[in-house]
Amino acid sequence: FSGRDVPQDYEKAHHWFMMAANLENTRAEHNLGYMYQNGLGVECDFSKAAEWYHKAAEKGLAQSQYNLGLLFLEGNGINQDYDNAISWFIKAAEQNLIEAQNHLGLIYSEGIGISQDHQKALSWYTKSAEQEDAIGQYCLGCMYLNGWGVPKDFIKAEGWFSKAAEQGIVEAQYSLGVIYENDYSPLMNYCTSADWYLKAAHQGYSLAQERIGSMYLKGNGVFQDYEKALEWFLKAANEYEPTAINSLGMMYQKGLGVKQDFVKAMEYYSQAIELGYNGAYYNKGHLYYEGLGVTKDYLKALEWWLKGAENGSPDSEYALGALYELGQGVEQDHQKALHWYRIAAEHGNGLAITRVACLYEKGHGEPEDPKKVMEWAFNMASKAKPDKKK
Repeated sequence: FSGRDVPQDYEKAHHWFMMAANLENTRAEHNLGYMYQNGLGVECDFSKAAEWYHKAAEKGLAQSQYNLGLLFLEGNGINQDYDNAISWFIKAAEQNLIEAQNHLGLIYSEGIGISQDHQKALSWYTKSAEQEDAIGQYCLGCMYLNGWGVPKDFIKAEGWFSKAAEQGIVEAQYSLGVIYENDYSPLMNYCTSADWYLKAAHQGYSLAQERIGSMYLKGNGVFQDYEKALEWFLKAANEYEPTAINSLGMMYQKGLGVKQDFVKAMEYYSQAIELGYNGAYYNKGHLYYEGLGVTKDYLKALEWWLKGAENGSPDSEYALGALYELGQGVEQDHQKALHWYRIAAEHGNGLAITRVACLYEKGHGEPEDPKKVMEWAFNMASKAKPDKKK
């Protein structure tokens, strides 16, 4: 079967495994299941694979229990059955089979076939992580970072991500970069963040390539270097990373490290939109609003900002408020301006809070209880994102 000390021969392996299985040899039963599952020396047959795995699983072989659980989960060779899948995964996991523990963590965290249960997911990932499994450590870090099943805890998240990162998990390296870059993290340190992003970026991880590009663009944790920013954004863009593509558009729009080129900026913004980056709607609309590389056209700006607003872009929502407040391309309408400013504020746009206050101060909009307006403004301000360079 393995070709150890003899030429590899799946047909002969099947013959001898079958003889051993007929004598109730558990490992042989498992190996036959594996051969039928993968078509090794026999025609691929998930139904027969399930039969042989079931024989070995009933005798307590953890790997067979796990493999049988996968067949039930995916409905290969047998009817899809989430309850049976989970039951077999639990049997394997209770024997400390790491793959089963991680799969249970995934099932409970995503709610696959059952109600989502972050507490159970946390429990299974913890068992895996405590066996020094890098995937379990990474997933446990995600639970603490996002506050799934536990209070959000950057310190514990960093600890688990570090263990996984030391084992080469690129997603964990990237996540450490996120923690050290995050304004709300007690560990915030741009230099350390850049180090982790670089580790992941050099391994071709496009999200990290985009973030280190952004750090070179802004000079956060590294010396500001537009050429290096461009280099990393291009690498990420080659992997269709939409935020990096949008950033390339911004660099060409502003002429940062490249010759200013509004046409290229428009092309990059359009690509980013196609890939689902909401912020690019605002940027594309802005080119029409200012007449950069195109004829100034408030209606075109309105069109793109409406699309952005439909996709939840706070900047587009704010821009719509400004169009209605100023009457540019549309009839001046302070009620609609307030409508869009308030939506933008609720989505974290700090400037929109100021515009709402100014319009109320000028007597526009429905009169409201000043105390309630102040409470709303305070709540919105606490949700507003820090004003960072784009």
